[in-house]
Amino acid sequence: YIGCHRILSDAPFALLFWAAVCASLRARGGSPWWLLAAAALAVGALTVRIPGVMTVGPMAIGLLLDRTERISRKRLIILGCGLLAVAAGSLGLFYLLGRHVSETTPLYAESLAMPVLDMLRQLGQGLTAFPYAMAEMLTGQKGFIVFGLLATACLVIGGAFSWTRGRRMPIACVVLNVAGLAVVGGANAVRSRYLLPVLPFIAYLTIEGLMAVTWVVAWRVKRRPRGLAPLITATAFVVFAVGFNAPRLLRNATYYSYLSHTPRYYDVIRHGR
Repeated sequence: YIGCHRILSDAPFALLFWAAVCASLRARGGSPWWLLAAAALAVGALTVRIPGVMTVGPMAIGLLLDRTERISRKRLIILGCGLLAVAAGSLGLFYLLGRHVSETTPLYAESLAMPVLDMLRQLGQGLTAFPYAMAEMLTGQKGFIVFGLLATACLVIGGAFSWTRGRRMPIACVVLNVAGLAVVGGANAVRSRYLLPVLPFIAYLTIEGLMAVTWVVAWRVKRRPRGLAPLITATAFVVFAVGFNAPRLLRNATYYSYLSHTPRYYDVIRHGR
């Protein structure tokens, strides 16, 4: 899904979300106006796609958990609580609007009202589907489960490494986002298109884990590993992922750019191809 028209519904939210992330990072050590900018961008992102609360909320929690030495703890608390308030307020507003317009309870609210055992079952199904989503995100192909499992292992290692060094927002955002999607929608919700907004975090943590594993292996083999070994491995991983995705991405970009000027485009969209 990640290389075709199906991500178009998530791409605008992803752009606004990452603009909010950048503003949040600037707000941690800069002008308080960046906090207002982050809040405004978060509101814009959630207006575009309210299910994005599964991403904005975890980002805010990750800021609260961050332990970066050079950043004021008070500033992080203000920033995290401010974004959490934005996420909660937007979710409540759209819940009321949904109830008013459709006179039914929104799906996510119904999911949260499920029995605990059903939530755990949904969570387990979603976590089981995550390696498949990882494989599709990084290779652009379905079925590379072995690669997906290895990438997931590197993601876990990179997350643990990042957590111990105080950079906790990336792993908190990924874990809580995947868990939230799984609880609400099970395996069907843990797909590459829905993980698009946190893909940069996933790539960063996976590369961190791969570099850590490379360093440990090199140290055990040579006892004095070269400093470039992890960097070379990470570069090879990026080249591998880009090499897998680039042909399909270019093909789909050309294909859909051409089809968008013809009636057949709407037939393709209608049939979900």
